[in-house]
Amino acid sequence: MNLYARCALLALALTGASAHAYDARCGRTVRQSVTLMGDLDCEGFTGAAVVMEGDHLTFDGNGFKIIGRTLKGAIVGSGRNMTIKNTVMENYKDGTAIFLTDAPGLRIQNNFIENNRIGITLYAGMKEMTDVQVTNNVITNSGEYGLILRRYRSYTVLDPRIEGNDFSGSKSAAIEAATEALSISGSQNNIFNDCRNGIVFYGGMLVVEGLDLSQSRIPSTPLTVAEARNVQIFNSNFSSTPGTVQPPTFRGTTTGISSSGVDNLTIQNTVISGREIAIILTQHGPQSGAARIENNVFAGNVAGLHVRSEDGTSWGVLKVTGNDLRVREAQQALWFLPGVTYAAGSDFSNNLLTGAPRLH
Repeated sequence: MNLYARCALLALALTGASAHAYDARCGRTVRQSVTLMGDLDCEGFTGAAVVMEGDHLTFDGNGFKIIGRTLKGAIVGSGRNMTIKNTVMENYKDGTAIFLTDAPGLRIQNNFIENNRIGITLYAGMKEMTDVQVTNNVITNSGEYGLILRRYRSYTVLDPRIEGNDFSGSKSAAIEAATEALSISGSQNNIFNDCRNGIVFYGGMLVVEGLDLSQSRIPSTPLTVAEARNVQIFNSNFSSTPGTVQPPTFRGTTTGISSSGVDNLTIQNTVISGREIAIILTQHGPQSGAARIENNVFAGNVAGLHVRSEDGTSWGVLKVTGNDLRVREAQQALWFLPGVTYAAGSDFSNNLLTGAPRLH
C-alpha cells in the first residue's frame, strides 16, 4: 500500500457550509472539522497521521481507527476550543496517540487509546491551557504514561477536568502532571488498575479527595508529589490490594504516599495499609513549610511515617497527631532519620504506636 494510501474518506463538517468528501493523506494538516468515514491506514508512515491547526476544530473518529504501528503520533496540533472524540488509536509502540500544545478549551472524549508508548500528552508551551477536559476515554496498557501534563515556565495546563477515564496497565504511571493546579477526586471515577504507579505530580497546588485506590493493584506508589506547594489529601485510601505486595519487606519499593520538597502539606482521614512504608516525607532545606498528618490510619504496613531531610537541615512545623501507626516494625512507626530536626510548635501526640517513636 502506498505510504500516503487514500483508503479513508473524511467528511468535513463545516459551520455554515455543507459537508463534503475529503481524500485523506497521512501527515496532512487539517484546518477544518473532520469526521472519519472509515479507518485511516497509515501503516509504514513514521510521522503524525493527522496534524490539526486552527480554532474550533473537531476531529470525530466516528468509531474508526487510525492505523500505523510506526506512527510517532496519531493526532497532533494546537488551537483553541478543539475536540477529539470517538477515535480508536492503538499499537503505536514508540508513539503518542494524542499530542497537543497550547490548546485551551480542549475536549478529549470517548476515545479508545491502547498499547501506545504514551496515551495523551498536553503541553502548555506559549500560552495557558484553561478549561481542558479529558473525559470517558479508555487509555490502557501504555508503555510509559497514560496522560502527561507538561508546562513551560509560567504556562501550564491549569486544573484540567480528568473524569471517567480508564488508565489501567500504565507501565510507569497513569498520570504524570507538571502543572500549577490539579484536583483529583473519587467522584471522577477514573480507573488506575494494574498501573505501576498511580499519580505523579510536580510543581503547583494539588487537591486529592475521596480517592480510593485500594483495589487498583498498584505495586509501587499510588501518589507521588514533588516540588509542590499547598498539597491537600483528604478521605482517600492508598492501601495495597491483597496479594499485590507480597511478601511485605523493607526495601522501600512500595509506599502509599511519597512527598518530596512539598511546602505546606496536609494529609487527613486517609487509609494506607499493606505497604512497606505508609508515607515518606523528604525535604531539601530550611525553606520547607509546614506539614499536618492528622487522623489517618496507617496500621498494617511494615513502617509508618518516615521523615527525611536530604541535607540535614530543619523542617518547618510538623504536626503528626491522632494517627493509627500500629505497624509491623515497632521502631519504625514514626521515624526521623538521623540529622532531621523540626521547628518549635511541632506536635507528635495522640498517635497509636506499636513502639516508641524514633525522633532524632
